[in-house]
Amino acid sequence: MLLDKTYKGFVRGGANLQDDQKDTYRKINEELSVLTVQYGKNLLTKTNDFQLVIENEKDLSGLPDFVVDMGTADTTAAGLKGKWLYILNKPSLIPEIVVRYRSPYFDHIFAGGYSSGYYGYQLAEVLDADAFEAFKESSLFDQKTAKAFRENILEKGGTDDPMKLYIQFRGAEPKTEPMLKRKGLI
Repeated sequence: MLLDKTYKGFVRGGANLQDDQKDTYRKINEELSVLTVQYGKNLLTKTNDFQLVIENEKDLSGLPDFVVDMGTADTTAAGLKGKWLYILNKPSLIPEIVVRYRSPYFDHIFAGGYSSGYYGYQLAEVLDADAFEAFKESSLFDQKTAKAFRENILEKGGTDDPMKLYIQFRGAEPKTEPMLKRKGLI
């Protein structure tokens, strides 16, 4: 079991790729590393640059007094006397509450070779919806469809070209329409 998992890990990491494919895979990972760092820098810059200036007190109606007061804290230094300024550097409503969502909390998405997986979620949704269509076309409890899914997707995952495995299961490449229908876009 451990050997099988280790082997599959190597295969999923590209061990079975041809030399030219390994080179392409390496280049993609290098580019993703550069892009991930650049994305972090861009996000930090935009976060630090953001300012919401409220000029009309009526726009603050319904907010608690301490939130309205927070908006006046930095206005004099920024030359915005008589206005309310809200910035993303101080997103916590109450100073005693530490910000809960900092960029390191998303390292599982953007670090360690997983960064490309973030956008893979969209592809995963397409595959999920299209695969579910196979069951809807026959029956949710159709043994033949379930067996094809298990043998071609679950058991062989990462041991061959993913599209080839999907086509063996479904008989065709995935269609986007089931995902778009699920989201109410068509």
